[in-house]
Amino acid sequence: MGAAFGLFAVFSMLRYRTEGISMRNMTYLFLVIALGLIHGIAASTVGVTAVITTSLLFFTYVLEGDFLYRRESTKEIMYDKISLTLADRRSELIEDLQERTGLKINRVEVDKLDFLRDMAYLKIYYYS
Repeated sequence: MGAAFGLFAVFSMLRYRTEGISMRNMTYLFLVIALGLIHGIAASTVGVTAVITTSLLFFTYVLEGDFLYRRESTKEIMYDKISLTLADRRSELIEDLQERTGLKINRVEVDKLDFLRDMAYLKIYYYS
């Protein structure tokens, strides 16, 4: 029970005290800390901890790879043709963005419209 509370405290402290680490890297950090705690606290034999470590690393490898699903990447961009952000002109917007970026864009979200500067802040989704 004490180890569980200690692990929770370490994870909470890292999560709320670090800003520059992405969620993906934070997950890797949590995994490494958990493996270190398992090896430090484990009173069982070396074989049991080796099996636990191997299985955790294997599942991480399978889930992180592109074996099960394709990973969709995102980019946030500033866009100058604000008239194409209308819902009925979405296909024209995607075509123009594909021509400008060279990416095969799946979907587009409009984050913010700035009518004073005639700019749109978009988030584009694509498969890398």
